[in-house]
Amino acid sequence: MDLRLPVAHAAPYPPIEVRETSRLCARAMLAQLGGSASEMSTIAQYFYSSAVLASKNPKAAEYFHRIAVVEMHHLSIFAQLVCLLGGDPRLWSYREGRAVYWSPGVLLYTNDPVALLNRAIMGENRTITEYRRLAEELPDPHIKAILERLILDEEQHVFIFRQLLKGN
Repeated sequence: MDLRLPVAHAAPYPPIEVRETSRLCARAMLAQLGGSASEMSTIAQYFYSSAVLASKNPKAAEYFHRIAVVEMHHLSIFAQLVCLLGGDPRLWSYREGRAVYWSPGVLLYTNDPVALLNRAIMGENRTITEYRRLAEELPDPHIKAILERLILDEEQHVFIFRQLLKGN
C-alpha cells in the first residue's frame, strides 16, 4: 500500500449551519467534541500512535498523522456547531447532567502496531455507528447532512487501517 490513498472522501462538506439553537443538539455535538469517545480522543490517540510508530512502522505512523489532521477538521466542525447551537465548545461532555472534562486517560498507550490499528478500526466503526444514530435522532437537517458527510471520511479511515493491518 502506498502513501497516496486519500485520507478524506472527495465529496464536499456541507455548510456549517443549524436550523435553530438547541440545547439537545448542542449537548449531542459536545459529546462528539470532547467526550471520552470523541474527535478529541481520536486526534490524541492518532497523535500518540504516529509518534510511537514513527521508527517501527513509518507508513502506519504517517497515515495516523494524516488522518489525525482530518479528525482535527471534524473537531472544528463540531466546535462550530456547538457555538451555532448556543453552547460552549469546551472539551467536555455531560453525564447524568454533570459536565465531565475530556481526559487523555481514555487513550491506549502501547507501541504495538497491531493493537493500535485494531483500536483505530474499532473506534472508527463506533464513530460511524454513533453518527448514524445521531443523524436519525436529531431533528436538524443541517446537522444530519454534516454527520452523513463525516461518515464518508470515517469509512475511508477504516479502509486504510484495515489495509495497514493486512501489511502487519
